[in-house]
Amino acid sequence: MYYRPFINRGELPAKESGRRSTGDAGEGGDEKREGVLLRKREVEKSVNIVERGMPSCAAALRQPMPVTVRRSAIHNWGLFTTRPVPRDGMVVEYKGRGLRNIMADQKEAAYERGALAGQGGDCYMFRLDEECVLDATMCGNIARFMNHCCQPNCYCKVIEADGSKHIVIFAQRDLEANEEVTYDYKFPVEKAKIPCHCGSARCLGM
Repeated sequence: MYYRPFINRGELPAKESGRRSTGDAGEGGDEKREGVLLRKREVEKSVNIVERGMPSCAAALRQPMPVTVRRSAIHNWGLFTTRPVPRDGMVVEYKGRGLRNIMADQKEAAYERGALAGQGGDCYMFRLDEECVLDATMCGNIARFMNHCCQPNCYCKVIEADGSKHIVIFAQRDLEANEEVTYDYKFPVEKAKIPCHCGSARCLGM
């Protein structure tokens, strides 16, 4: 699973949305693996396959998520728990506007150029499946504020519930209340490295 916002400038999406529609037509795209952030570069590791028939998850998706946004020591803003979450418990669903591949490529390029008003160069896209990418840049929820950590306390799965796919973040271990929610973005080796300030014992510095 790979997730990479370009920059977290500390602004909420213009709209919070539960939309996962795939209404924008298009084909192609460089990444076609489920749960992978839309990227231009190759990645090396496999991702979790879709899990089906999870009634407990379907019910949990309808409940308020135990997270909030606060200032982070890792980077600008971060996602924090509001109550304890047990290991493998659901933390938050990643929501955004569903885009087909060609439209997602066009949006990503526009975001990188800072061409859209109010967007400021940020880009928050997460691949849902071979045909659809969730874009939380302008219309999404607070899950996009989850910061990277080289020794994360959460992991991601694509699950199928109520007839649709969902990108969901789960606790990798028992989480305490007021603990920052982190995830390993799993960047491949690339020329433009991004400094890491997670502070974990296994921090690679990039």
